[in-house]
Amino acid sequence: MRQTILFSLITVILCQACSAQQPLNVPTLNATVAPGSVGMEETADMPTPSMIIDPMKQRGEVVTVLVGDVFAVSLPQGSSRWKVDYAGSVFQLLTLAENMEEPGPQGWLFRAIAVGQTDIRLTAPAAECNQPQPCPPAPPISYVFTVDVK
Repeated sequence: MRQTILFSLITVILCQACSAQQPLNVPTLNATVAPGSVGMEETADMPTPSMIIDPMKQRGEVVTVLVGDVFAVSLPQGSSRWKVDYAGSVFQLLTLAENMEEPGPQGWLFRAIAVGQTDIRLTAPAAECNQPQPCPPAPPISYVFTVDVK
């Protein structure tokens, strides 16, 4: 346990030293896009979401939706490739499977299909280090929030 804390502390200090030399690409807050506006392309096959969840703003929070609601999870800044983990028994994925890692600016679309509560975890590799000297390994970018389906 002490080794993990010590390693984490050293990593943070070294990352701060690297960032002092040149700014890293740090995610900034995304604005929530209203349904039907730019960023959410509607097609005849895709329903309009009743809610758009911004994982950067809702990180660590509980978001409540109703069974049958269609909701979108916006694409966070910081990477174009993401891994999405969630319990499939509560949501139905409406985004095409081949678009899961790189969904485009519209993000991911889900339908709440059963009462329950589960986390949605978005994980992306750490930003590349563009320094002349090697940088210490950086942790992946991660956003976790809970969706409560009632």
